[in-house]
Amino acid sequence: MKLRKTQVAAAVGGALLLVGTAVQAQTAPTVQVYGQVSRALMFADDGTQSKWFHVDAEPSGTRFGVTGTGQALPTLRYGFRIEVDMQSNESQRVTFTPQAGGNGPQSNFPGTDDDTGGFADRYMDAWLEGGWGRLHIGQGDGAANGASESDLSGTGMANGIGVADLGGGINFRSTGTTPPGFGPNINATLNQQDFESRYDRLMYVTPTFGGFRVQASWGQKAASGGGAPAVVGNGVPVTQNTDVKELSAWYGGKFGGFGELAAALGWSERGANSPGGTTDEYIGGSVSWLHGSGLNLTFSHTRRTQPL
Repeated sequence: MKLRKTQVAAAVGGALLLVGTAVQAQTAPTVQVYGQVSRALMFADDGTQSKWFHVDAEPSGTRFGVTGTGQALPTLRYGFRIEVDMQSNESQRVTFTPQAGGNGPQSNFPGTDDDTGGFADRYMDAWLEGGWGRLHIGQGDGAANGASESDLSGTGMANGIGVADLGGGINFRSTGTTPPGFGPNINATLNQQDFESRYDRLMYVTPTFGGFRVQASWGQKAASGGGAPAVVGNGVPVTQNTDVKELSAWYGGKFGGFGELAAALGWSERGANSPGGTTDEYIGGSVSWLHGSGLNLTFSHTRRTQPL
C-alpha cells in the first residue's frame, strides 16, 4: 500500500509542477480501508435436476480496497482508489457438474475451473479535482459504465439489470435428445449491455450543474474474442488492446412531494479487434423514479452494434 501511495503522490506532484506550484504544498492523504463479504444460497432447477449452491453473489462480490484523499492546494484535491475482489463459487459461474479445467459442455469460462476463486484487480485509479471538474487516470470505470443501471429502488443485489449474475453458468436443457442434453448457458443468451466496464483510461468529469454532469473517457481494453493469447519470444503471454471511447450525461434531483429522479444517457465504442474489422458500439440509457411512499419505477434501454 505504501508503494501505491508514493506513486499517487508523485503523479500529483507532477501536476502541481505543471501549474507552477511547489510539491511541498501537498498534504498527506486521509486513507480509508473498506471491504465486504457477499455470500448467498442459490437454488437452480433445469427441469431434469435441481441443486442448492453456496455462492459469492456476483451483483456485488466479496472485495476489499483502500482509498485516499488529500488537499494539494486550497482549490485542488487529489486521491486514489485500489480495489481487488476475491470470489469463491461465483454465482454466474457455478454449474450442476463443474468441469475440471473449464472445458466441459457446461463451462462458460474456458481454461478455468468453475469453482476456483482468486484475486482479480478492479480499481487502480488516481485523480485530481478542482473547480474545473475531476480528472481520473488508471484502471477504473469508463465514462458510460452504469448509465443503463439507474435504479433508486435499492434492490440491485436481488433485482438488478444483470439478470445473468445469478445462475448465468446454468445451461438450458435441449429437448431434442433423450435424455435431454445441454443447450447454451444463460450467460450466452443474455447481455446487460452496460457499455464498457473497468479498463485503463483517462476520464474527465465535469462539475455538477443543477443536477447534471457530463463524463468522457478514452482508454484501452483487452480485445474480446476467443483463441489463445499471443506470446513474445520468451513465451510470456501478451494482451492485444483495443481503443475504447465513451461519453455520458447524468442527472439526479429531488422534487419534494413528487419524489426523486435519476437518469443517464451513454455511448461507447470499442475499436475493431483486427484491421478492417467492425467496432463494438453501445448507445442507450436509463431513468428511475422513487416516490416518498416507496413506490418506484425504472426503465432501461440500450442498443448494441456488435462485430460479426
